[in-house]
Amino acid sequence: MIGTAHAMPARATARLTAALNDAQADSRRRIATLADYVRATAGDGGEPLPEWRGEMRSGARANVLMGVTSLRRDAKAACGRAERLVERYAEPLAALYLPPDATTAAHRLVDLAWDRLVMNAAHDSACNCSADEVVAQVVVRHHEAAQLAGAVTGQALAALAAGVPPVDHVVVNPSPSPRADVVELDLVVPAAWEGVALRTGSGDVLGTQELERNAPILLTETLRGADAVKIFDRMFGRQLFGRNLNRVEAAVVGGTHRLVYEVDTHPDPAALDADEVRAEVETAVAVAPDEDWEVRIVGRARRRVLAKVPAGPLGGTVVSPVSGGGPLPDVVSVDGDRLVGDLLAVAAEPDGTLSLSGPGRTLRGVGRIVDVGDAGDSYNWAPVATDTAVDEPASVGVRVVETGPLRAALITERTYRWPLALADGLGRRSDETADVTVTTTAELRAGEPFARIRVAFDNPSADHRVRWHVPLPAPVDRSWAEGQFAVVERGLTAQGGHGEYPLPTFPARGFVAVDGVAVLLDHLTEYEVVDDGAELALTLLRSTGMISRNVHPLRTEPAGPEIAIPAAQMIGPQVVTFALLPFAGGWQEAGVLAAMERYQHPFVTTPGQGGAAPAVAPAAAGGLRVDGDNVVVSALRRRDGRLELRLVCEQDAPAVCTVSGGLTAARDVDLLGRPGADLPVDDGTLRLELGPWEIRTLQLRRGDG
Repeated sequence: MIGTAHAMPARATARLTAALNDAQADSRRRIATLADYVRATAGDGGEPLPEWRGEMRSGARANVLMGVTSLRRDAKAACGRAERLVERYAEPLAALYLPPDATTAAHRLVDLAWDRLVMNAAHDSACNCSADEVVAQVVVRHHEAAQLAGAVTGQALAALAAGVPPVDHVVVNPSPSPRADVVELDLVVPAAWEGVALRTGSGDVLGTQELERNAPILLTETLRGADAVKIFDRMFGRQLFGRNLNRVEAAVVGGTHRLVYEVDTHPDPAALDADEVRAEVETAVAVAPDEDWEVRIVGRARRRVLAKVPAGPLGGTVVSPVSGGGPLPDVVSVDGDRLVGDLLAVAAEPDGTLSLSGPGRTLRGVGRIVDVGDAGDSYNWAPVATDTAVDEPASVGVRVVETGPLRAALITERTYRWPLALADGLGRRSDETADVTVTTTAELRAGEPFARIRVAFDNPSADHRVRWHVPLPAPVDRSWAEGQFAVVERGLTAQGGHGEYPLPTFPARGFVAVDGVAVLLDHLTEYEVVDDGAELALTLLRSTGMISRNVHPLRTEPAGPEIAIPAAQMIGPQVVTFALLPFAGGWQEAGVLAAMERYQHPFVTTPGQGGAAPAVAPAAAGGLRVDGDNVVVSALRRRDGRLELRLVCEQDAPAVCTVSGGLTAARDVDLLGRPGADLPVDDGTLRLELGPWEIRTLQLRRGDG
């Protein structure tokens, strides 16, 4: 190579190439791309080029530097969130639901979000193995991308909610197949209602789980009439107590002068002149300026509830609160320290670990926490010469925090004593320790085959690694990890040979699966199958203080500059979320990809933003449906007046896929959007045959344009 990631091609390369060609005629030299070289070599009539099937992750000729996967977990989490918001919420919903006159502006915001993501795609930025100042800017770009995507998603939701009364909600499914999801709604509900149910646009009634009722009276105080207008001094714009001021009423109740300020999270009316309202209050209290006035700030009666709402593919449904109860076809319940659902049960063990019982699989001792030292750097973990793993808690507590019927959750709290730092150079961990409480929340939702896990702790320690272990039903000899347009099969070992010890710590982006269990992920995460295939270890945190160490226990040469990066120690609060899916058989047949899609892409909701007109469901033509075993949607956007859809067949066998939703025309395009062959559309539906691991990009026209 005449240019690498760290060096530009020499300026004299072209001149020297021409000079060599002029100086002799026996051979010719030219500057070419890798693709040109491969084509030329394969076509010269010699031996066929060697072929490699699988992952190109060997350390035989170059360092892999696998420790960057677990470095700076906060940046990895920000990246995963931003990518999902851009790819699977903002772009698709804008393409489907924003009218042409709004699409240009929305797409410009999406372009800006992509700009931030692409700026972070340089390998040291993506791996976060850089100076603290650089990584701080990377995280800012991810947050900017997420905010831009959130703004576009909000525009699309507002378009769907434009004709819906404010007391109703629109629930939107971001997946390309019909689903039902447990959503949380904040409803305006009369205080007299004993129970709350939801009625869908089709007339179905759904039961709910009540979480909270608000306190309608936020403030009561007595003021002299002339001082009653001082309430307005506490306002910012029309906001009062963090809510929108909607109206003020003055009255005499039982001989008492009363001013009632009504506030709500939803502005009703949409526009309000606070100065005009203040003038009205001044006029009202002028009738008794020296009398005592009872001033009340009252919020509309609201209830926060859960409901399992069905919605069509990439479409929405409108739900309206009604008095009473409703059916709950799928439920979860609590039995002591055990959560019981129709597809999975989770129990807390005395040592603070969990047991999970699913179809054909039982896992025990799940969630053992193992803390060890790290004498490495941002590129590679390294063991401490004298170290003892901390894996036994000093104390354990268990409590149930939600009891169903739609969501149940329990919390385990385990306190450990972690060494605070390294001592004697890098030779051992310090004798000084700190008590650390690791809080694990296990949550079951009605109808879900996986348990949602949230692990939180306040990290006080430097130079260490914390992993979450899942003992397996039986030893395994391989794993599968979902990543970039593929699910990679890996053994239990890694290949070395270039001065780097081949640690078998591997990356996964969407899920990691072994026989018996899959871990569904929010972002790029490091894992390892340990103890000769007996346990799966997930890295929760790796703390280090150097970009590179010139002397590294597991690497013979520096991987970068020896610069301190104190922020990479990750001192402070840490939160890691994922889900556990027990399964029997192979991951392809067990629907692990479908579970990943469900876990990573929750429904989104918005209150109605229209007047008092009857609720209308979002346009049926808005949705787009994709059916096919292990066929996933990578992208959906509007391009050149068409919908551009990218599909990936993530399995070893061919798949039949259908795309439906009022299609009138379809054609293949390449990754650059260059048109290919037209494809037949039958009754609004396109049928495709995808090869194993094929990436296919289509452009579609529909009856709505």
